[in-house]
Amino acid sequence: MKHTELTQKRAYGFWNWGTGITLSIIVGAMAMMFLVYKTMGVQYDMAEDDYYAAELKQNDKVTAVQNAYKLSSLLKVELAEGKVVLQFPAELINANPEGIVKFYRPSDINLDRVIPLQIDEHGRMAIAFDNLQTGNYQLQVAWTMNQKDYFVEQSFYLP
Repeated sequence: MKHTELTQKRAYGFWNWGTGITLSIIVGAMAMMFLVYKTMGVQYDMAEDDYYAAELKQNDKVTAVQNAYKLSSLLKVELAEGKVVLQFPAELINANPEGIVKFYRPSDINLDRVIPLQIDEHGRMAIAFDNLQTGNYQLQVAWTMNQKDYFVEQSFYLP
């Protein structure tokens, strides 16, 4: 072989394995930094502020749900005329229960609403939803009646 054949330049110019590996590492590092930057701006909301304490109360919640299923009927939720109408079982009409109605919004904790339980003489509670935004909600109703706890949870979509 002649000396000129050995020193002949390649057709690729500056590109070689070392350049490719270096560029791959730089692009990978930039992609990783971009992902870290994007994840730092993600808002995350916990369903409970103190979820360890809430977990300890889980057995009480299960008992409250079982108590609610033992009533003569289940809680009915209807959307009518700009209101959420809750129809409670007949046992609650004259029992004067104490409790809360919570509109839990899984996507944004700032949209949750808690309202005290107020049942009329027909066993109904009407709540205007003009201050609630459109979306999926979990209606959580918890009350105490005759020294027993009750809990009902239903999901619904608010148009």
